[in-house]
Amino acid sequence: MGAGMGRFFRRLLGLAVGDTDDVDMYARIIGNRTPEQALGFVLEAVQHHTHKSGALLGAQGIFVVVAIYALDHGWPRTAVLVAMLLLLVSSLLIMTTLLSTGSAFAKDPSEVGRHAFALLGGRIARYNIALYLTFASVILLAIGTFSVVGL
Repeated sequence: MGAGMGRFFRRLLGLAVGDTDDVDMYARIIGNRTPEQALGFVLEAVQHHTHKSGALLGAQGIFVVVAIYALDHGWPRTAVLVAMLLLLVSSLLIMTTLLSTGSAFAKDPSEVGRHAFALLGGRIARYNIALYLTFASVILLAIGTFSVVGL
């Protein structure tokens, strides 16, 4: 992957792209921490993203209610149905971030921190993609709103 494309994905997904970036980011996170402190730090970040995922899932539920209201009140069906589809895909994706963190501990004990870091990276990527899909669905619902009120 080219340097420009790597920077694009790094910004889009909010994480390291490629083995070199991944190793550098892990080294920066570990820093001067002991292995136990590093693992605690990474697991706190995993927990933080789990909480964010739950909050996003709750918000998506609210937007589904708005979309159902929109269908019931004659908003443009195409925009609302596409918004609902995006919300469905996004919610399925965000639910994968709510899986157990136990997989990091099923590996070699000396590499638990590294596996937890990989778990965190995957969750960050899925969360950000789900967030973008949710945002796109909200934009579609807003377009439907503006077309109903004549703006």
